[in-house]
Amino acid sequence: MLKLVFSAAILFVAFVGCSKYESERPQSLEGTQVQFGESECPGGDDEDPLPSLRGTVTDTLSQDSLAGVCVKLTTEGNSLVAETGTDTNGHYYFNQVANGNYKLVFSKTGYITKSIPVTVSSSPLTVDVELRPTP
Repeated sequence: MLKLVFSAAILFVAFVGCSKYESERPQSLEGTQVQFGESECPGGDDEDPLPSLRGTVTDTLSQDSLAGVCVKLTTEGNSLVAETGTDTNGHYYFNQVANGNYKLVFSKTGYITKSIPVTVSSSPLTVDVELRPTP
């Protein structure tokens, strides 16, 4: 029961920072999981797959981790595949991403939005990003 409540809280927190994208939000989150913190990162449990795509978002100036960053995974044509938010340590995760070319779009109020092309293959991909505060 505690795990179910915690999972619901995680999904709520993950989307709070993305509320301005309400109309773009997918109708289903099937196949998308959000994991938080290194100790919860899949890999220690044989049943959990290693995330296809993961990383940490930090502030360019202070190097502090940024919580609540909206991270969108889109096709090269800008169709939304999945979205999540960074946790309190600035970590984000996307599981079960099909091989292919995508864009990661990072946005947070007070920071310049950043878009990065990525290629997902059979090996897990780590993309760490620094966001610059708006002037």
